[in-house]
Amino acid sequence: MEDYQQDDQWFFANVLSSDSNGGVTYLAANLFSAQKIAIKSCDLNHSSSLVKEYRLLQNFIASPYIVQCLGDFLSLEPDGTRQYNMKLELAPEGTIRDLIKKRPGKIPEYEVRHYTHMILQGLQTIHQSGIVHCDLCPQNILLFPRGRFLSRVKIANFGRAKMSGQKYCRNRRLCYRGNVWYMSPESMKVVAENGAVDMIRKPLDIWSLGCTVVEMISGRKAWQLADTDVLMYDFFDEEDLPTLPETMSKKGRDFLRMCFVRDPDKRATASELLRHPYVSEISLPDREEEASLTIGEYAVPFSLPPLGRCFYNLGLDQWRKLHSDSDPLQ
Repeated sequence: MEDYQQDDQWFFANVLSSDSNGGVTYLAANLFSAQKIAIKSCDLNHSSSLVKEYRLLQNFIASPYIVQCLGDFLSLEPDGTRQYNMKLELAPEGTIRDLIKKRPGKIPEYEVRHYTHMILQGLQTIHQSGIVHCDLCPQNILLFPRGRFLSRVKIANFGRAKMSGQKYCRNRRLCYRGNVWYMSPESMKVVAENGAVDMIRKPLDIWSLGCTVVEMISGRKAWQLADTDVLMYDFFDEEDLPTLPETMSKKGRDFLRMCFVRDPDKRATASELLRHPYVSEISLPDREEEASLTIGEYAVPFSLPPLGRCFYNLGLDQWRKLHSDSDPLQ
C-alpha cells in the first residue's frame, strides 16, 4: 500500500442504483469529515463510459439544474480489483420516479409545472452546449431540499449523452439510446430499422420531457401499451401520439402538444418551451426561491457505523493523461 495516498477515505454504506453500463452508485461518506455524497463506481477496465460522463459534467459546474460532479479518484478493493469512482452531490429526496411511486397521479399540477420549469432550464443549458442527454426520464431527475416550498430538481446520469449531430451507430444494441417508454419516434425508427443512418438531435430530449410530464401528472406511462415491442415496432411509423391526461389544464395540454410533434424539425426547443405560459407563469414567490438555488454538494451529518468498503485514493493525474486525447462523447 506504499503507493497509495490516503487523502480520501470513503465509507460505502449501501447501493443507491445501478445502470446498464456496469456502473453502481453508492451512498458514501468521508470518514474524516463525516460528509455524505454519492459515488458512482465501476471496474477500471470498463470505465470509459463513466470517464466520459465525468468529463462532460465539467461543462456544467455553474448550473443549479444539473447534478454537480465533485471530483473523481481511482481505488483498490480488498480483492485487488481497481475501480474508477466519480463523486456526485447526494440527492437525499431521491428521484422523480420515487416521487411518482409515492404519489401516483396525485402530484398537484402546480408542482409539476415547477419541476418542468427547472428541467427545461437544465435542458436549455445542455442543448446550448451542443449536447443531447439521450436518456431523460423520471429516474434520471434528482430531487433536492429547496426550503419553504417544493423540492428542486436536477438532471443526472449523462452516461448515454452524445453530441448533437453525431450519427447513430449501426449496431442495434449499441444504438439503443435511453428508455424505450421515453424515446422519440425518430429514435425508435433508428432502433427498429437496425441502426438506419440518422443523426442524434436535441428534439429527442423534448419528446422525453413530454413523456415525463405526462407521468408526473397521471402516474402512468405516456404510452398505454402492453409492452415495449408493441411500442417500438408497431407505433414508430404511425401517426399516433400519447394520450394527454384529461385532468391536465388547457395550458398543460397545449404544452404537451408542442413536445409531442412527430417531426423533430417542428418540435419545440427548450428555449421556446420556457416561454410557454405553462412554465413561464409560475408564481413570483416560488420563482424567486428557485432563482436562489445553490450549487455544490449537499452535506449532512453522517452517523452510520464504520462498516463496509473503504477505498483509498490512487495516483489519478497520471492515469487521466492516458485519456486526455479522446473525445468525451464518442
